[in-house]
This record gives sequence, structure tokens and C-alpha cells, in this order.
Amino acid sequence: MAEVVLRCVFLGLGNMGTAMCRRLSSEGVKVLAWNRSVEKANALAAEWPGVSVAETAEDAIRHPDWTSAPVLVCLPNYGSTGDIVFPLKDLKGRCLLSLCSGDPDQAREFYAKLKEHTDIDTYVDGCYAGSPSVCQAGKGLVMVSCERPQAELATRSEAAGVLEIAAIMGKLVFTGTKVGSSKALDFAVVDFYMINMLGFLSGLGMLESEGVDPELLLEQMEFRLPTFPGQFRSNLPNMNAKTYDKDIAATVATWKAFFGDRIPYLERNGLSTKVPGFVTSILSDPKVAGPDGEFLQHDANRMQELLRFPQKPE
Repeated sequence: MAEVVLRCVFLGLGNMGTAMCRRLSSEGVKVLAWNRSVEKANALAAEWPGVSVAETAEDAIRHPDWTSAPVLVCLPNYGSTGDIVFPLKDLKGRCLLSLCSGDPDQAREFYAKLKEHTDIDTYVDGCYAGSPSVCQAGKGLVMVSCERPQAELATRSEAAGVLEIAAIMGKLVFTGTKVGSSKALDFAVVDFYMINMLGFLSGLGMLESEGVDPELLLEQMEFRLPTFPGQFRSNLPNMNAKTYDKDIAATVATWKAFFGDRIPYLERNGLSTKVPGFVTSILSDPKVAGPDGEFLQHDANRMQELLRFPQKPE
């Protein structure tokens, strides 16, 4: 039986788009690439034999050998993606996977305009979490959403191979049938990384001031961070039900004191108070502590009242 060769049209060869094409080509995917700067596309094709070059985006879409291939677009934002894709108009029988930056609302607005300007059959909205070097190694996170269920995508002729191609670039996560939901997961993943990074940098300042080897902090991170998913998973039922335990070992008051009490020490030693000040401001908010402090003996899951649930505009 002949081996099935995956193919895709790829529009946009910035740093990330180039890394994606290199990754796909290294795994045997045939890529027809287009870029505004054709020199960059030609240089990529010279480096990777599996990459061919189209002079224009229209040429890439209409090439007779690629008319059934999914179209991947990696441009800076939805505006630049629309500038290239909307004029193509005839996209009947095609699947488009956008990997640009943006938020969930922008994703849905783009999809609505895409349906106005073209006759696209299947649109997959996606994003990539990871650097170009991580992408080239296939170790990032590819998050996608589509109004068609994941199982249906796999059966549609115009979408054949699109999820397999996406999975070559990293761990594939299908977030659901609400277009743009993949962007929300991307935000949440990066937020978690950034908060940990802020804590690490703030901690380094204290450790260096006290002559403590930073390697000890890294060892604690290796020990503690893997336990977080299990802790959050076990807490989630009570959080969903807004059930807050009282008078436990680590209450809102306990955490507020833990972060707030160190601020004078940090100020005396010329160290940053940004992180403990930020945490203390959350724990002091009336939605968490209560207008008169009546919730101070509840567990710190009450922070979700400020951070998780929609806030009505004042």
C-alpha cells in the first residue's frame, strides 16, 4: 500500500512560520510556501528539499498539485491574515488553519468576515505556545478550535491531514467547537508560566541578598510544581460550588499576613515589593476578604471571586 504523503500550503514565513515549515519538512510533509519576501521563501526551499515556493498567495492556493491541501497561515495578526486571505474569495473545498496572534473575540470576528469574503468550507483557529526553536523540535503546544467537532474534522476531505500536520509541530489540543477558545487556553497557559516566572525573579532577589544558593529554589520548584495539577484538580469541585472551608491552616488571613508581613523587610533592604504587594492587594479586596473582613477565615480559594468570575462594569 502506498504511503500517504501529507501536504500543506503555508502562507507567511516570519520567524515562527519558518520554524514551522522546517519542522514539517523534517517530518516528511510537502510544503508549498509563500512569503511577501520571495527571497526568504527561496532560501528556505534551498535548505529543505520538501519545500516548494509560490510567487503569490493566489498561486499557492490555485496550484493544481495542491488544490486539496489544507492551508496554514502564520501571519502577525488577524488583520494581516485577512489582507492576504479575503481577496482569494474562492476557497470552496478548502480548510484554513490560522496560527496568528489575537484574542477570542478577534478570532470570531475574523471567522465571520472570512465567511463574508470567501466560500471557505472549514476554518480552524489556532495558536502556538513555544519559541521558534521549540517549534522546530516539535515540543511546543498547538491549540486549535473549530465549529466542527474534532471527530468530524478527521472525516472531511478538505480537512484531511490538517490535525496530523498541526500535531507534528507540537502537542495538539482541541479546545472545542467555539471558535477562538484556543486563544483563551493560550492566554491561561502563558499566564501560569508568567506568574511562576515573576515569583522566581522576585525570589532570586531575596536569596541573593541573603547569600542563599538559587539552586535550592530550583530544587523546590522541581519538587512542588508537578504537584500543582493534582491539587487544583482536587480543589475544583469545591471551587465550582463556591464552597469555602473555614478556620483551616491556610486562610485568607494567613496568606495575607505571609505576603504582607515581609514588605517592611524588603523595603529596608532595597528589594522589590511588587509580587507580595500584588498578592496582598488581591487578598485584601472586598470580594475576597469581605467588606468588613468577614471572610478572612475562609480558605484562599475565595480569590476566585475576584479573579475567576466575570466582573460587572462599574
